[in-house]
Amino acid sequence: MLELVEAHPGNKKYVLELANAYFFSRDYKNAEKWYKKHVDMDGDKVTTIALFRYAECLKYNEKYKEAENAFRKFAQSKYRDARKENYKKIAENEIASCQWAQKNLTQTNPYKVAHLGDNVNSAYSDFAPTLLSDSVLIYSSLQSDTVLTVEPDEAHHYMVKLYSSGYDGQTWGPNSLLPNVNTRFENNANGSFSPDKKRFYFTRCTEDADGGMLCHIYMSNYENERFSKPKKLPASINRKGYTSTQPHVSLVENKGNKYEVLFYTSNRPGGRGGLDIWCAVIDPRGGYRAPANLGKDINTLRDEITPYYDSTSGNLYFSSNYHYGFGGYDIFRSQGAFNIWTAPVNMGKPLNTRVDDSYFSIRGDRNAGFLVSNRPEGYHLTSETCCDDIYEYSFNNDLMLAKLNAYAGKEAKVPLKDAVIRLFEKPSLQFPESAYRKDDEYAFNGDSVQHTVRLSADSASALNKAIINNLMRSGSKPVPARENTLIQAGRYKELPSADNSYLIDPDKAYIGAAVYDKDTVLLLFRSAPQKILSKTFTTDDHSTSRQEIRTRDFSLAVIDFYFDKTQAADSSVTALATETEAGNTVNDIESEHSHTVSKLYKELEAQKTRTLSKDIPIKEYSGELKIVLNYDFDDTKFIEKNSGSLDSLARLLTRYPELTIFIAAHTDSKGSEEYNLSLSKKRYRAIIDYMAKKGISRKRMSGQGYGESEPLVPNENPDGSDNPENRWLNRRAVITIMEN
Repeated sequence: MLELVEAHPGNKKYVLELANAYFFSRDYKNAEKWYKKHVDMDGDKVTTIALFRYAECLKYNEKYKEAENAFRKFAQSKYRDARKENYKKIAENEIASCQWAQKNLTQTNPYKVAHLGDNVNSAYSDFAPTLLSDSVLIYSSLQSDTVLTVEPDEAHHYMVKLYSSGYDGQTWGPNSLLPNVNTRFENNANGSFSPDKKRFYFTRCTEDADGGMLCHIYMSNYENERFSKPKKLPASINRKGYTSTQPHVSLVENKGNKYEVLFYTSNRPGGRGGLDIWCAVIDPRGGYRAPANLGKDINTLRDEITPYYDSTSGNLYFSSNYHYGFGGYDIFRSQGAFNIWTAPVNMGKPLNTRVDDSYFSIRGDRNAGFLVSNRPEGYHLTSETCCDDIYEYSFNNDLMLAKLNAYAGKEAKVPLKDAVIRLFEKPSLQFPESAYRKDDEYAFNGDSVQHTVRLSADSASALNKAIINNLMRSGSKPVPARENTLIQAGRYKELPSADNSYLIDPDKAYIGAAVYDKDTVLLLFRSAPQKILSKTFTTDDHSTSRQEIRTRDFSLAVIDFYFDKTQAADSSVTALATETEAGNTVNDIESEHSHTVSKLYKELEAQKTRTLSKDIPIKEYSGELKIVLNYDFDDTKFIEKNSGSLDSLARLLTRYPELTIFIAAHTDSKGSEEYNLSLSKKRYRAIIDYMAKKGISRKRMSGQGYGESEPLVPNENPDGSDNPENRWLNRRAVITIMEN
């Protein structure tokens, strides 16, 4: 085709066919080039979907702003969708998706993703991993290390087969064909076991009259390490003339009852468009009830594929090319059962990339699992994104999460939205903890560079300013402290932020910088055995402060910067600890007015000591320990955003079975009183439901919704104008910890 286009460069039809060939072989860089040529030849006329495909290629190539503009041009064009086409609506959705991707481009999660290696992956696609046991992986593959060519009308047998690979504790071994399930003239793929490992579900696919794939689900009994002859599932599942594929069987709990449920993907009638995810209850005798569509919260105008339901968490994991994402198919998570689901949440990077990511699953230890991707790091014969490979992800325990906040005053803790917050990696672990005076100069040793700053005043405040200048300098000349608005470019490596949250390496040193108005606060911190060391420098403080947190195992460090015109600027650091051995405590250095789970650990450990000595009974402290969770207006991701605090609270309640909690949920005054009262009830019930899934008995939890009736602060300013910061403070759930 390329030769044909080169011979006829002005032929739009040939250019479009070449672009399509690259696109459907997933060579998005070349596809972008030739779609662009076709779009330029079209000018302002949009008669084909070439502009839409061009926009998709830009998105695949991580050119989100350009993709947004191209999708907008297509959406505003006079292109007419054919019957059952929805390209215009999809383009409008993609505009918002590109905006989301630009906003979340630096978002990252604490996962490591590793290629499974060449014993499993080949140059063609490898996909659908499922575990028979901890040491046996079953997956689908078209095994070849050379380009496969097929002549027209040639009978060929290049089919996808099911393979197995063994794990020796370090690597996955050479693969072997799965016995008794593969056939010669069909593609056999997408294997999945029932929860008891006694049944093996998979799909067989053949080419239909239009050149597409028509797939049906089969089941083989697995007993004594042997697979029985597969049987096709009934017509209620495998609807004639439509594809049914990617089966996954799991236990689903609903209203106190557990059901074995088959999840699968199909384009059968009754869906919302493209491929949808369906489910069918498997009765105890092995029959299948009528399948049901998972509904509009999951399924969309485009394709939702590769369902995986985790019985432990109640989460459904799936991939979609319609919900807001970074690439084509992104991996999403939603909680629920049958046709009631929460809004899907994008799993973020590095699980998702600019291309296609799918087949997410969780291993038994729950800290790792598998996914499939055509990211450039994989094996490929043609373009870098041509082919799927299997990857293993694991939770990166070497990283911790640092959350940086800026507040007006330690006591009020009003968020400062205009404060500039940044985090930098410091090349050296050395702190500039001391400075020596030589005449009217101070000399510093930091980052193996000696630097001297002349000062006009001999004071601790001047020393602080000089230290800040030393850290911020980009050349030999220091930067005046009062002119600092950002750390000078190029001095340190800046870490990407997602809502002022950062993934950091405990073995490195960091500089947290907050600037508000003309005041600057720097916090240097590094990890040491069982503690975090930190040191604060400010432009308006007359002393430096050294802070230390002792904790054996932490997952979250919270760094708060305080600015107050009546007091010196300051900062504090808090570690939210993972519970370890009895007696391990967290030395919390937050202000006395903030209530976090780490403080509860400290208080309860102190109470435990006093109770053992019979000096003070624990009941004296009942009702005084609280956690305050704030949320945005009409926030649908309230539980997800606060899952870290709630998980820590669950560990606390597990350790102290005599404790109970009461949840008081409040709203601001937006909306009617009836709506706000109903919303506050949903808030506290959502917390109880989440904690119950963490193993906390509902008998230990109670709550009440107060709606807008008990504001903490006025929702409006004295002049009657709206006060968004106060409204945020009023939207809160207050969890009080008591002894039963």
